[in-house]
Amino acid sequence: IEAKSRKKDKNCLNKIDYGQLLTSVEWFKSQYPNCLYIPISILPNPTNTEAIVITETKALTFDKLNQVITDSRQFFEELCTYTNSQEELIVRCEKLLQNSNLQPQKFIETYFIDFKKC
Repeated sequence: IEAKSRKKDKNCLNKIDYGQLLTSVEWFKSQYPNCLYIPISILPNPTNTEAIVITETKALTFDKLNQVITDSRQFFEELCTYTNSQEELIVRCEKLLQNSNLQPQKFIETYFIDFKKC
């Protein structure tokens, strides 16, 4: 994940920004060779310049990041109100996860966005 928090809303992802992300991807692959990954750039707007070709990289916009925070907070608030046994808490947690967007595949589908050309 590369965060581009200082990018202005109208600025597109450029070659330098994308190069930083690709460098991080190479580091990740060298450190965790058997792990799956999705390159993610956190930025205000999911657009890229014509000069770069984006393949598997996804964007996490600030709006979607706020949605992750809201959904996570709601999940934990519901979980924290449960005061039964540990086994029942585990079952409750699993049910809450099943109905949330916080499961890995739903997380990817809900919060990550494809890039568009500027």
